Amino acid sequence: MADIDELKKKLEDGWVKGEPYVFVSYASKDKEKVYDFVYELRKRGINEIIATQSTSYKRSLIFCNQFLEIFS
Repeated sequence: MADIDELKKKLEDGWVKGEPYVFVSYASKDKEKVYDFVYELRKRGINEIIATQSTSYKRSLIFCNQFLEIFS
């Protein structure tokens, strides 16, 4: 599994503002697995926003095209 800081940086750099997106929410204890999973989605051309402490949760949910909740 990739370094968590490296994955987080890749995810922050890759979101395409103004395009349809999937909002991804997850349990914080699973962040390493989820970041890796979301990065794989990104590599396949799926635009997403991943829930982080800096994410505007309510705004992201209102405007997302799809919602993905990952449970552990």
